[in-house]
Amino acid sequence: MSEKEIKELVKKAVDDGLSILRYQEERVEQEEIADPFSFYEQFPFLQWSKNGLPDFSYSSVAKIKYSNLFLKGNRYNDIQSWKTLQQGLLSNKDYVTFYGLTAEEEVARNYHTYFFIADLIDHYAHVYGKLEYHEKAFEPVFQSWYGAWSKSELKVDVWVPILFLHFPVGEVELGPGLALRQIDDARQLSKAYFGRHLNSKLQQVFASATHALVFEDWVVDNTSLEARNDFLNDPNAFSDIIDHLDYLMGSLRVVTGEDTGYGQLLVFPVGWSDQWAADLLPCFPIEQHDFPASFLNQKWKQTPPKVKEKDIQDIADIYKSLSKGGRKSLEVGVQKLNSIYLNDQSPESMIDILTALEALLLDEVHGDPVYKLSMRLGSLLQIAPFSRKEANDIFKVVEALYKYKLSILKGSSHLNGKERKISFYPKKKIDVVSFGTDLLRHILLTFFKNPQMQEPAYLDRMLINRG
Repeated sequence: MSEKEIKELVKKAVDDGLSILRYQEERVEQEEIADPFSFYEQFPFLQWSKNGLPDFSYSSVAKIKYSNLFLKGNRYNDIQSWKTLQQGLLSNKDYVTFYGLTAEEEVARNYHTYFFIADLIDHYAHVYGKLEYHEKAFEPVFQSWYGAWSKSELKVDVWVPILFLHFPVGEVELGPGLALRQIDDARQLSKAYFGRHLNSKLQQVFASATHALVFEDWVVDNTSLEARNDFLNDPNAFSDIIDHLDYLMGSLRVVTGEDTGYGQLLVFPVGWSDQWAADLLPCFPIEQHDFPASFLNQKWKQTPPKVKEKDIQDIADIYKSLSKGGRKSLEVGVQKLNSIYLNDQSPESMIDILTALEALLLDEVHGDPVYKLSMRLGSLLQIAPFSRKEANDIFKVVEALYKYKLSILKGSSHLNGKERKISFYPKKKIDVVSFGTDLLRHILLTFFKNPQMQEPAYLDRMLINRG
């Protein structure tokens, strides 16, 4: 059966379905019958909190679910054009093979030959806004459905909302097929609806994003419905994206020093779908938690920090440098920085801090690491001054970092108390984990902006020349 023949069968089924809906509406208006229509449960509505983050309310009496009318009492069995469509689809070998339809699986057979047309009509009615057939409104809906099973590969865009950060721009290209983009209202609503099953805290966290990293034109295996569903439900299928996200999140943290993360990969079909919910964009959310546990402690009530517009280019440049590959020490430094933030700068983060500093500044294992690290840090900070004045006594700082690390390894019970603070004249104390995190960020940013400084030998030469 050709595409044209299938289209005519679907067109007739849609037209007849719309006629039934109009007839029922007319009878309700004339008070001949009680309202037969039911509603979508927990349909979202978008609002905005005072802190600038999205906030959603849900209603179960706001959006009519037209498809349910056809399913009540198996009404679909009484529509001749729907029976004809079913016969046509079951005679199409490609269709039957793609959906894995068999004579024994009556539920699956009915779902993909009867129920889908009810959902398609519901989607059409909400998008078009009328219960009338119109060719121009029908064409994109049909092509979307037909492509969903007739093509061996499908394109998707993957949107990854960035949590608890405000951005001053609507869109910035970060590379081929990759952009930082403001999440439009349509995608915000889809995200909320298809994530409505989550617990309330996760819903609040996932809602707290105004922008997303967008990976465009990724390809999905569509040789069968089973293959497609396996792909869309497997985070490992998007491992390349997750690798890039590690670089992107690291770039954000290096430049801004702010807590952020992500919790979902939102897969949006591009030009295809065989599953709909009213007028919402089809969406396949994949949970992939990569944010600090503290976000679950009502962080959504706080006002997110704003990324400065001048910092956007630095973020993009660092990401591009990481994605191209280069010095392993820089990648280690960014990985450790990500770990520090994801662990809420816990006491154990000191191990990550020193591992990163050693990878960035030490080129051999011989000798006293405190002395070597202090000397090279001192050389670097003379060339690229650090905003925190405590760094002027760099030897004392490095010594304190190693002392605190030793306390961790020995299992000290005072890691969040006095041992986390070191004193500076006059009577000033600093948190060694916070200071170490800021110092690591400063070094990473300096190295990314000044590639020639990445070689430890360069810092040694500068130290000798200044001596």
